[in-house]
Amino acid sequence: MNSSGIADGAAAVIITTERKAKELGSDYIVLEDVEGASDSIALYERDDMLTLVSTKQAAEKVYKSSGFGPQDVDIAEVHDCFSIAEALALEDLGFSPKREVWRWIRKSLEDCENKEAPIPYELPNNDSLFVNTSGGLKAKGHPVGATGIAQVVEVTEQLRNEAGERQIPDAEVGITHNVGGSGGTAVVSLLRKP
Repeated sequence: MNSSGIADGAAAVIITTERKAKELGSDYIVLEDVEGASDSIALYERDDMLTLVSTKQAAEKVYKSSGFGPQDVDIAEVHDCFSIAEALALEDLGFSPKREVWRWIRKSLEDCENKEAPIPYELPNNDSLFVNTSGGLKAKGHPVGATGIAQVVEVTEQLRNEAGERQIPDAEVGITHNVGGSGGTAVVSLLRKP
């Protein structure tokens, strides 16, 4: 199936100041920035059917405000409601030149055969990016209301070394990417270890 079905779901995070988290002795993660952007919902009004302008703009704002770039990200949870959506997201988030990411996705899938541990993508703009270690939206049944926060929970667990069998090595920076209206809106968040 190329599209995930819609399911119910729930996720939650606690947001506070860094000072309060330190006072509580919490193993906290810093939410460096969250940015959103929009584009036309009507696909026929877009200049390029293979570019989500909202994703590109939201990512550019996050990178500019945080001082981090695609090369600094260790883990990405991207909106993969359709098979093509992951590829478009990786390109529009700046991890690969346009219309090239399929090469690295194919290589990663070949590398994953007969391996149980998560395998990173080796992309032109990031040499070791782990993508959708949660399994992505299709593995969750695409819980629309919980999607964005569920992505933040996965990245937080990875950065805190609490992801169990899904754990990736030495994660310091993570990004989440969520879209609505076929890319009419996008929200990108960057999280990091303190």
